[in-house]
Amino acid sequence: MWEKQSQQAQWKTPGRESRRQRAARSAEDMSALLFAQVMLCLLVCAAALAFKWLNAPFFPQMQAQYGEMLERGVAFSSEHPIVRFAGDALETMQNRMRSALGAFSAAQDAGGGQGGFWPAESESVPDGASTQDYTLASQPVRPAQGAVTSAFGFRENPVNGEDDFHAGIDIAAAAGTQAVSALDGQVCRTARSDVRGNYVVVRHADGVRTLYQHLACAVVREGESVRAGQPVGLVGETGLVTGPHLHFELMVDGVLVDPQKSLPAQTAA
Repeated sequence: MWEKQSQQAQWKTPGRESRRQRAARSAEDMSALLFAQVMLCLLVCAAALAFKWLNAPFFPQMQAQYGEMLERGVAFSSEHPIVRFAGDALETMQNRMRSALGAFSAAQDAGGGQGGFWPAESESVPDGASTQDYTLASQPVRPAQGAVTSAFGFRENPVNGEDDFHAGIDIAAAAGTQAVSALDGQVCRTARSDVRGNYVVVRHADGVRTLYQHLACAVVREGESVRAGQPVGLVGETGLVTGPHLHFELMVDGVLVDPQKSLPAQTAA
């Protein structure tokens, strides 16, 4: 009898929690933390979309910085479970933002616009692109041999016939032709989309990146180092195209520029 009364008194003692109560409180705390992280993710996405639609002058720089964060990752300590949980949540957020915004990875890594073009809403060059001259530290090699069938800048889109701004150049080449890296660098993305088809993005020194699009397949892996002239894929006609060719983009410090201003002339057959 005394033991039973003592046990009852023990559970009623102020400041003591049962195992079930502690588990319930822990679950509530975790739910609150998860809710706060989800709301933070939503706020970040909403702010990014608002900056984009408002044409905020710092948006291209913000995209470039976020792209660097996605590629390099963020180091988290694994000593605390909350830190591990936050790290997993951040990785999930990154993956979802890649899909939702397209290009903090593909759109900035690969260039921006839908598969290499922007609808021409005005005669002004779109934010994130420039027709000005630039200088590269190293002379790039030509990513594929062939005539340029669609130059950088304003054009009539060959697929839908609408005016747009072409974010790169199209090089005519037969399917299966090697597409090579224009400069020494490291492959930071190999992926596929309905518009771009199979594509490869290579990061080079001095804030330079290149994209190789509409490939039949990639022949390199993410994280692999490549030399100038080394094949990164085979020319194909995947994605939104009218025929086989290589779409090539060049980005300098987060801004798309005209690749023809730095590429050597086509080699005579």
